[in-house]
Amino acid sequence: MADASATIEPEVAIKADNKTEAVSREYIKQRLMAFAEGVGPGKITNPLDQTRFMVKEVLQPAFGSKLVEKSIEGASIFGVEVREQVELEKFKNCAVFFVKMARTSEGTVAVDCLVDVAGKIIDYPQNNTDSIVIPVNEQNGGKNGRDNYINIILFWEGQGAVASPKQGSGDSLTKDLNALKERLENRNSKLLLASINFMSRQKTPSVKTGSSLDA
Repeated sequence: MADASATIEPEVAIKADNKTEAVSREYIKQRLMAFAEGVGPGKITNPLDQTRFMVKEVLQPAFGSKLVEKSIEGASIFGVEVREQVELEKFKNCAVFFVKMARTSEGTVAVDCLVDVAGKIIDYPQNNTDSIVIPVNEQNGGKNGRDNYINIILFWEGQGAVASPKQGSGDSLTKDLNALKERLENRNSKLLLASINFMSRQKTPSVKTGSSLDA
């Protein structure tokens, strides 16, 4: 896993709404790429180190960014898209990490689903896509007192790996999560586009947000 002291600057300042914000979408994408470049042969592969990097360098800044797109019912979204083919290949490594995170989640995970503008999980059974919704608690980078989710959408050349929308615990979705992991690890599979959205909404009693990244 890439060292947090890598050559990428710790902050990327940009202009937005006449303010200088510390975290941009480009910054988050750069940190994702740094993570991806650090998980290959000869690099640090300790899961705890990977988790610490992802929480500190990606999740906390993304959920804390002021550059969110406000939506209805107290929900907010901060989204990053990956379009270049070289970056898409690297992003597969990040997506594998998040699939592993979903498998150990204590909250409700969803596959072939999206989080809509109101922060609610809805089905998204598109033939050429895979999507995953993962709850994130405060200890792992989410906002305090809110329901936080990572929502990843993968657009493939060809059909997706998951056949139909499902929600449940990480254990109950093992078959689908393993299928998605295998697709991501298959270098012959081609991604056309990927997006990762960091979503937060006012907490609702019926939704669990705990996830154990260190498991």
